[in-house]
Amino acid sequence: MTKLNDFQTICLLVVAVLGITAASCTRRQPAVSQQNANTSAPQRTAKITAEQLAQAYGLNSFEQVEAIRYTWNAELPGVKISRSWLWEPKAGKVSYEGKDKDGKLLKPPITALNSTANLTM
Repeated sequence: MTKLNDFQTICLLVVAVLGITAASCTRRQPAVSQQNANTSAPQRTAKITAEQLAQAYGLNSFEQVEAIRYTWNAELPGVKISRSWLWEPKAGKVSYEGKDKDGKLLKPPITALNSTANLTM
């Protein structure tokens, strides 16, 4: 019997792992028979529309929303960043609090009515 050196052993292991991986990837799960259908979880095949998704997350209650506030903060070594937006859908207002391009705090915050202002910084 021949003795394998280290390189041949590693090659043999790599080929074995690749072979096992290829074999396991080609296997298919058997179809659920009618006898097992009652015991396994039902499979969903129905498509969900954007409207159904919106309804599920409260689109019908949106008229009750007074305001939505989003604040983003980050602390990096030597730098603190903070941005805040406030959207008031009933008033048609969007406000931005934060610093401008030069790093100066905006006083008062930028407010846009009915998308009439450009809020890009």
